[in-house]
Amino acid sequence: MKKYIILFSLFALFSNHLQAAKLPHQFTSGRKTFFADIYGKTPVDCIYTGMWTYHFQKRWRDRNDNWNNQAFGFQYKSLFLNTILNSHYNRCLVFGITRDWVGFKPSKNTKLTLGYRIGGIYGYGEELNKWAAIYPVLPIYQICGQAQYKRARLEVSYFRKLLSGYLTWVIGDY
Repeated sequence: MKKYIILFSLFALFSNHLQAAKLPHQFTSGRKTFFADIYGKTPVDCIYTGMWTYHFQKRWRDRNDNWNNQAFGFQYKSLFLNTILNSHYNRCLVFGITRDWVGFKPSKNTKLTLGYRIGGIYGYGEELNKWAAIYPVLPIYQICGQAQYKRARLEVSYFRKLLSGYLTWVIGDY
């Protein structure tokens, strides 16, 4: 699974450099350098109203812990701040930046994007791993895909051995 996500991400990074014809509704960052494409484009502003998780490791699934993470937060420009109820029923704070690599508008009201999120998470303890018992803030990095219709947006993200889904509502221009 990891290799397919990595391959898809690499394809997305290099797609702006291909000389193929662009579709009429496709948008790009407008930048010309490789590093600017890696950095990405500012995503839409939104409010996070829900989060669900699926653990790929059987030992976490068998524990029958919390899969409904009751997320609430916001994303403004490239900054995000969320509070979630993690799989161990502990309230956590998640923060950082999020960016879009590529996007496509198949219609006037629909948008598909692929991007990333980098930041930190506060609130895990030793139940997660030995580092969580020592350091209060752990790093996070996620590959994110979004499907948006008007103001409603569904986001799916991958982080290590975890797949998350978010329900968000776009504020401002969509």
